[in-house]
Amino acid sequence: MAALPRSGRAALVSAVPVATCTLVMLFGAALTGTAIAPIVAPPLAVAAIYFWTLNRADLMPVAAAFCVGLVQDFVSGTPLGAWALAATLVCGMTHGQRRALALRPFPIAWLAFAGIAGVAMLVIWGLVSIAAFAPPPVSPVLIQYLLLLGAYPPIALVLGRVQLATLRYA
Repeated sequence: MAALPRSGRAALVSAVPVATCTLVMLFGAALTGTAIAPIVAPPLAVAAIYFWTLNRADLMPVAAAFCVGLVQDFVSGTPLGAWALAATLVCGMTHGQRRALALRPFPIAWLAFAGIAGVAMLVIWGLVSIAAFAPPPVSPVLIQYLLLLGAYPPIALVLGRVQLATLRYA
């Protein structure tokens, strides 16, 4: 089998962040109704968007985060544009903190993720409240947030390995 030309490999590598964000998001959605997430699914795409924006911002532009968020809206049934806005905010806030977080230990990046994910969850809760003309219960959102925080380390570990593999391939 012939190897891809350099431009083909570069295109493939540049698609990895968006593809993995979408796969992680679909995996999170598939957890709904299981023992892990019987009522609500954690919005795992937030973790993937944060990871790629922090580590390869050139491959996770705001427009790509918006598109992943839009797919999340369709999959989760939230008002159209809610997750798109939240994903855009996650990407934008992470872009703003990249210099401060560069080469910091993992717990510092995780703490920053906790803050950024918290803002995203508050935005979603607020937008769903506006769309429903009443505030939804806080407990499912809090459960989603806590599941998301717990899911970030394994997601970051897997995506870190994907990143290393794509760097070797490029």
